[in-house]
Amino acid sequence: MAVFSARRKAPAEVEPLVHGGIRYETTVNGREFGFAQDGGVLLAFDEKSGEQLWAMQVYAIDINEKFERDAQICYITSITLSEDGKALLIRNERRKQFSVNLADRVVTPLE
Repeated sequence: MAVFSARRKAPAEVEPLVHGGIRYETTVNGREFGFAQDGGVLLAFDEKSGEQLWAMQVYAIDINEKFERDAQICYITSITLSEDGKALLIRNERRKQFSVNLADRVVTPLE
């Protein structure tokens, strides 16, 4: 479970996005899903059953163990659908954007 220091506020909750019967959401506890980091993780669930379909790391976070871990984590701040409905557009706290292709889950960094 992610623990936040007094210097790091918990990230704002990100509104899940539902498309084609699948609910896409983020987590602040990526390590609980088997990832080496807490932020930058996207989850997909069947909207009807609630069953988790998959989890993926959208971007890597390089952690320097000399510094406080939670201050270095960069969380997802928004999930939106591309205009053509074929990709998820992900934005993080550092204002970097990524496109996740829904057909093959390939991540493309956006400028």
